[in-house]
Amino acid sequence: MTAIDRLSLAASRAGATWLSRDGAGLEAFVAETSRKTDLGEWPHAAGCEKNILIYDGEAVRKARLDPDMMKSLTAEWAHALRSGPGVIVIRRAIADTAIVDRATAIFEDLITAQQTAG
Repeated sequence: MTAIDRLSLAASRAGATWLSRDGAGLEAFVAETSRKTDLGEWPHAAGCEKNILIYDGEAVRKARLDPDMMKSLTAEWAHALRSGPGVIVIRRAIADTAIVDRATAIFEDLITAQQTAG
């Protein structure tokens, strides 16, 4: 990415944010965080808990096999992140958690070593 590309990206993101000195006071924040997520508006979601959309990892893996389905799913995620609840969860996102378990063990060993070293 060139320096001009980075500047263009930064400028486009800066213009998209709703936070400013003139707007986005406490009332705007309360209104934004008080919205309720309607599961019916999110056809690919498996559920909704505390206004957080929940997607099923197995369904996501199946969607990867169908380009149209994957496009629809990722468009839904983009909308959820930008204009909807702002967060999604993919339960069982990793089918085989062995690699996560190995990474966790390594991190735990590092933490223990750092604590021991002071």
